[in-house]
Amino acid sequence: MRRLNLLTGDLTEIFRSEPGFYERVVDVLASDGSRMITVRESLATPQNYFLRFSDGSERALTAYQDLAPILREITIRRLVYHRVDGVQLSCKLYFPQDIAIWPKIACRSLGVSQELGQPLRPGKSGAAYEQTHDN
Repeated sequence: MRRLNLLTGDLTEIFRSEPGFYERVVDVLASDGSRMITVRESLATPQNYFLRFSDGSERALTAYQDLAPILREITIRRLVYHRVDGVQLSCKLYFPQDIAIWPKIACRSLGVSQELGQPLRPGKSGAAYEQTHDN
């Protein structure tokens, strides 16, 4: 967040999120920007609210814990395939981490055969399949 001096055109930085975090200003409590409430989160931590001061200090207002840390270990794979009539379709498959058999089970249920590390081959339906990885 920056303050603009309308007379001189100078910009003064009041707040910047730390690297590795997404943090945004929720409310400015002082007109000079010396006190504000922010909400901060990262890929590994849930949202928490902080009271920030102009000297760089902060005070945590909440201490929410990650209620489902196992969900951060999920691997997402995107399956793209073409029907016999040429229409391209896709779906996302969600797998627990470190379980190599799940892609085979999921692909069999879709009528697709797969060897790990290999492109997906046509199943009984005759449709052509390919696997892409979008995490």
